[in-house]
Amino acid sequence: MTLMRRPQRFTELMALPTAVDRMFEDLMARPWSWLSSELMPTQPLLDVHMTGDTYYVEAALPGIKPEDVDITIEGDMLTIKGEFKKEEKREEEGYLLREMHRGAFSRTITLPTGLKADAAKATFRDGVLTLEIPKEETSKARHVKVQAR
Repeated sequence: MTLMRRPQRFTELMALPTAVDRMFEDLMARPWSWLSSELMPTQPLLDVHMTGDTYYVEAALPGIKPEDVDITIEGDMLTIKGEFKKEEKREEEGYLLREMHRGAFSRTITLPTGLKADAAKATFRDGVLTLEIPKEETSKARHVKVQAR
């Protein structure tokens, strides 16, 4: 005996708005996922945090050599540039999934005011670039003691 599945046109019709909603949610949450890697430049992921007297920027740059990274601080703008170099030549055929970006990258962020850009230090370890920028003395927090009268 053969079982026949009866088409459920109403259910399929009601699934369409859900699919469209999901498509727009994905577009808003991850707009870069809709662009091809040729149209959108690669941007390294960053972690930025601050301690009492130092501002830290960490950039994930796996597979990059330290000499292939250029860091510029101009005014309150920090720019990290470089290139993911591809040593060997591969044919395009045969790929089932291709997510690793090759080529130039650039990332610019705005820094807070009151940093000593001239005293910045950069280290590179295990594919993570760490930039340390000390605060100027005038921008460090000062504690003021309250005196009773």
